Amino acid sequence: MKRAFAVIAIVIVVIAVGVYLWLRAGLPSYTKSITAEGLTAAVTIERNRFAVPTITAKNRQDLFFAWGYVNAQDRLFQMEFTRRVGQGRISEFAGEDSLSKDLFLRAVGFAEHAKKSVDRLPPQVKVVYQRYIDGINH
Repeated sequence: MKRAFAVIAIVIVVIAVGVYLWLRAGLPSYTKSITAEGLTAAVTIERNRFAVPTITAKNRQDLFFAWGYVNAQDRLFQMEFTRRVGQGRISEFAGEDSLSKDLFLRAVGFAEHAKKSVDRLPPQVKVVYQRYIDGINH
C-alpha cells in the first residue's frame, strides 16, 4: 500500500514538473539579444521585475519598431484576436455559432473605416505605423 502511494506521488510530481516546463517553454525570452534589419541604431529594452518594458532608442522609427516587437512578445494572441474581431472573422476560430457576429461586424464596416483612415494619414505618421508593424512581424 505504501509503495503504491509513493508511486502515485512520484507520477504526480513528474507530471506537474512536465506541465510547468511545457508552459514555461511558451514564454518569450526577455534576456536574449536580437539583431533586426532596418534598425539604424542600438535599441535597448529593459524590463522591471513585473516585466514592464522600458524602451530606449535614438530615433522615432527604431522606437516604434521596438514597441511593436515588445507588444507582440506580450500580447500577440490579443492583437490577433482584436484584428479578427475588427475584420468580422471570429468564426474562423470560434466556429459557426459566431457567424452572426461576423455578419454584424462586417456590416458595421470597421475594417473599411480603418483602411480609409489610413489613406488620410500624413506620410510621416504612416512611416512610424509601418515601423510598429515591422516590429510586430519581426
